Amino acid sequence: ESIEWGRWHAPALELLCHGDGRNLTWLPDNFFDGAIAFGAVYALTLLEQCSTVIQILQKLRRGGRAVIGYNAPSINVLDESRRYMRPASMVPPYESWQECFEGSGPWAPLGGLPSGVEVRHDIMWEWSWYLGQVTAQSLSTSVVDLESYALLITRL
Repeated sequence: ESIEWGRWHAPALELLCHGDGRNLTWLPDNFFDGAIAFGAVYALTLLEQCSTVIQILQKLRRGGRAVIGYNAPSINVLDESRRYMRPASMVPPYESWQECFEGSGPWAPLGGLPSGVEVRHDIMWEWSWYLGQVTAQSLSTSVVDLESYALLITRL
């Protein structure tokens, strides 16, 4: 169903796929110019989140970008103790992903990014995406209700 939706809304795309993102070994490295995963990783374990994003980055060409969205919904992302909630969350966001990519801290068993894969990453608070035009209703929406972040990555 999602593939048909994608073909209808983005007919110029060369490849649309749907699968278990925890294992992307069937795709060649340096294949995509971009990747989007929205709400796709936050329910995974911390190690699976890190491993999955590293695999996505391997599949990107140099200069390719990925947006991994809807992470740590409705929690205080600056509170490191929230990292171990269920579902587990990569918080604090920037530092946690940096450790993932370096293969340090809790993510040491994964070894970090493979040789030759370098990235620049940043975090964007997603509530700013949802409010749209400022209206009385949007101003009354609690930012906490919309709290989540997107991981923005560029492969160098």
